[in-house]
Amino acid sequence: MTIDMEKNPDTQAHRKFEVTGKHLFGNLYGIDENLLKDSQRLEAIVNKAVEIGKMTLVSINTWDYDDGNGVSVVAIIKESHIALHTWPEGNYATLDVYTCGSNADPYGAFDYILKELKPEKYEKSFADRSYNDFFVGQSAESSPRDAMKVLKR
Repeated sequence: MTIDMEKNPDTQAHRKFEVTGKHLFGNLYGIDENLLKDSQRLEAIVNKAVEIGKMTLVSINTWDYDDGNGVSVVAIIKESHIALHTWPEGNYATLDVYTCGSNADPYGAFDYILKELKPEKYEKSFADRSYNDFFVGQSAESSPRDAMKVLKR
């Protein structure tokens, strides 16, 4: 069921709701194997990236896997998260920096981690995870973005 706001101006089905979401993620190749095994160094890099990205750290956890076969560092930040996963045997890592809100700088955090890891090559992608104008009366078949289009006609 959808409600046409122009035909039903008195309805309370619409409320303003906004999220600014920026999600940077990438695959990093050709990184020094010893660095990818160094959990303390990787945690320090992610911790500094939180600071550079103007984020608020809630917690940071680091896991070493199978005697040097990989490390995961996950920083939970007030704005969302940073996740770094490594595969030293392949000189490979993946990196996610996801922030909500307009004050954080996920690009600065991502680029700092790149600078520290020094990959020979990398792929960097961006997903806009933003959302606004939540429409309560939308049909199950339509997406929130479809509802926004209906409201803005």
